[in-house]
Amino acid sequence: MNLQTFAARNLAASKESSEGVALCKFFRSYLGTSLANCDCADFDQVYPRFTGNLAEYAKSLSLDERLALYQDARRLVQALQAAGLTENDYTLQRSFLTDTDIDLLLMKALHEPKTQQQLANDIFLCSTQAIAERLNALRDGLRIGDMTITLNPARGGKLQTTVHPVMLPLNLSEAYVLLQALGTRANELSPSDPHAAILQDLSAMIHGQLSDYACEKIDERLADQGIHFHEEVRPEFIGDTREDAASGPNASPSRQSHSRIINGHPQHSINWLYLEKSGEAVQVLCQDENGSEQTVTGRIAHLHRESILKDPDTCMLAPEGTTLNHCLGIEGDGGAVTILCWDQVIDIRLAQ
Repeated sequence: MNLQTFAARNLAASKESSEGVALCKFFRSYLGTSLANCDCADFDQVYPRFTGNLAEYAKSLSLDERLALYQDARRLVQALQAAGLTENDYTLQRSFLTDTDIDLLLMKALHEPKTQQQLANDIFLCSTQAIAERLNALRDGLRIGDMTITLNPARGGKLQTTVHPVMLPLNLSEAYVLLQALGTRANELSPSDPHAAILQDLSAMIHGQLSDYACEKIDERLADQGIHFHEEVRPEFIGDTREDAASGPNASPSRQSHSRIINGHPQHSINWLYLEKSGEAVQVLCQDENGSEQTVTGRIAHLHRESILKDPDTCMLAPEGTTLNHCLGIEGDGGAVTILCWDQVIDIRLAQ
């Protein structure tokens, strides 16, 4: 029996793998065709070519596709071992997956809480010791270029992270358009709006990674449009969880542009935006035009139309003439919306 047929029979029934699809694609490629027709009894003789061609083929794949191919190859070799057809062992450490691949895959896998056992058995098909070693390294921080990423500590015996490592290799025209879009939108919003703070941070993180040559080419053009970069913001990940939002200010020193002082209190936009994203009920402490403080309770509403500012059912606490871009809407249990100007907001917290 040749390798391709053996793989089809043994992997198609596996619910945990890609059902052999990734390996089947490899066998149909120019790097895998000759290996597909090899007799299983000769696998040990072609094993070096098998692993070498897999690694070469994997270079053109996305991260998730690389993981699926590794899983199929790992399960194929395990099946051959069980059938007494090979003495080789294709492990995670011997695979084409690099340490960076594994670290990034770990972080993606941990968007949902998982134990080390689940990571080892269901995803990486390896020992828990191998997972523990990678997790220990991640707790000290993963550095990719100027980006530093750390894992959240374990909760209830499971690990979880909210990090989404996004890397965009841009040419200068693409970088210019991206910075232009972020800067233009930030300038449209109230300086007190946390959306503006995060847009400015994202812009500064991207701009800080550009070469001096690139900055010379685009900074003046952006400045003509009112887009400026006042300080460097390191691309460092900070948490984005319910606990962070509930516990108040928790930003790292390098992300102080997320902080602002209102009435003597530091506020952190990353926490506020978690509450918008989650859709949970919030309490908004704000000031009216006379300086009196009051609390508005509800869920952060998405304001898409200017007409809501004149809707008779809308409770308008924002000063007359405030534009939609400078407003925060809070929808109460009955559906009525209260409109505030961002400059009136002192704090936003989870409702008790």
